[in-house]
Amino acid sequence: MGLFSFRNWRRKQYSRRDWPNEWNTVLEHHFPVYQQITADFRKHWEEIIQVLHQEKRFEGCGGFEIDDTVRLTILSQAALLLLGNRSDYYYDVRSILVYPDIYTAPVQRREHDSFIVTEGFESRQGEAWSFGNIVLAWDSVIQQTSSFGNGINVTIHEFSHHLDQLYGVSDRIDAPVSDQESDPEWIHKLRKSYLDFVEIVERSHSPFMDPYGAHNPAEFFAVASENFIEKPRALNKHDSSLFDALKTFYEFDPRPLRTQN
Repeated sequence: MGLFSFRNWRRKQYSRRDWPNEWNTVLEHHFPVYQQITADFRKHWEEIIQVLHQEKRFEGCGGFEIDDTVRLTILSQAALLLLGNRSDYYYDVRSILVYPDIYTAPVQRREHDSFIVTEGFESRQGEAWSFGNIVLAWDSVIQQTSSFGNGINVTIHEFSHHLDQLYGVSDRIDAPVSDQESDPEWIHKLRKSYLDFVEIVERSHSPFMDPYGAHNPAEFFAVASENFIEKPRALNKHDSSLFDALKTFYEFDPRPLRTQN
């Protein structure tokens, strides 16, 4: 049996295990939206969580201790992006690092593709590193699970960054005009929505989504992904073209996902 076949076999074994009753208790307390997941999605969603729970390594930072409350709260949200089987269970995510609260990280830029320059430090709720690590601040994670549905979710934001890095979505949005003709229709839709969004923010109009999405194409994709999962009907109402583009990328329609969205 080859490595790929063995991995798929092992994942099937994970997903067929009984769902632990104690996990229900954890999610009811720390991710109350759990009770709103409809029957059409629940079984598949739980199977994804079981695989991620077995495969993903967590590390506590700044003295933070990892337990199943932390694992399940984060993985239950990350699993929502995989309901269309988009990314092979975040296979390239090596570690999920969790700080107890907002942390400080260096602001860096690359000069001449040869070396990194540190320009200062800033406070962060999370980040997705290009070599496969996701970093999250637990206080932000848990605060945003309690307000799920407002389109602000650092867990979904950072895991969508990873998918963007994996598939090069924002690189295509920002591609030179000369290279855009061959892009699929959903990339053209994303690009137009991004440019329209930037214009709205620059004109100081009140945007539907977090204006941080106007910072660059990568942040736009992550912010749009937050709204796609948390507020799909509202996103479709405000920008149906953007909604359709994300539906194509994620390969599922999240509108029937929850009894309330």
